[in-house]
Amino acid sequence: MQLKDYPTEFTNLTGDEWLLIQNSAGLTGKVKLSTIKAYIGVQSTPTPTPTPTPTPADKLLTYASGGDNNGLVYWLGTIKGTTTFSNPKGNLLDVTASSTYPHPAYVVDNLTERTGATYANNNAANTSVTFDLKTAKLKVSGYSIRGREDGYNTAHLRSWKLQGSNNNTDWTDIDTKNNDTSIGYAAWAYFPVAGQTTYYQYLRLITTGADSSGSNYFTASEVDFYGALQ
Repeated sequence: MQLKDYPTEFTNLTGDEWLLIQNSAGLTGKVKLSTIKAYIGVQSTPTPTPTPTPTPADKLLTYASGGDNNGLVYWLGTIKGTTTFSNPKGNLLDVTASSTYPHPAYVVDNLTERTGATYANNNAANTSVTFDLKTAKLKVSGYSIRGREDGYNTAHLRSWKLQGSNNNTDWTDIDTKNNDTSIGYAAWAYFPVAGQTTYYQYLRLITTGADSSGSNYFTASEVDFYGALQ
């Protein structure tokens, strides 16, 4: 018998299905369809290999100068380069602080506003400011901090850590500064980071020692991050 003599329903079945076969003596058995098809020369249809979903290319955020338009905050604030800048906090970025000075002029929103307005904590040790990238992750290559710009040339950051996390609970040190004097009044300081291999959804700056005036203030007017964004 030739293939054309078999019903279409038979040839369209898959090779892993079973058929009940009755011989001339009335005895019934079962056999895999793939065995029968192999015997009569019908090849099983191979299962197609799924096409892998391509991984989007990283967006490279490369530092050029303090306050440039190349950093994470600017990229998110322009809705990934599609519109004019507005503070991304509450949209593509969440920013929270463990301590805030009790005056509306010193809110944490100022750090991503790009207006020079200053954030300050309430003179609390180990103050942390956390940046939640929400649907994005960054492999950090560097970050920049601009000193306070509110008329007071005091209490600049000196000792802190930059840390990363993917659950907002377990933190890994990315960079550590001890009595670093780079940050001054209204001045940008850039801190390169080498050797990072992990992408983080959460980044936080946490104070680890006294400020330039010997107190526990965390003051800054802007923060931005650089690296490979996915």
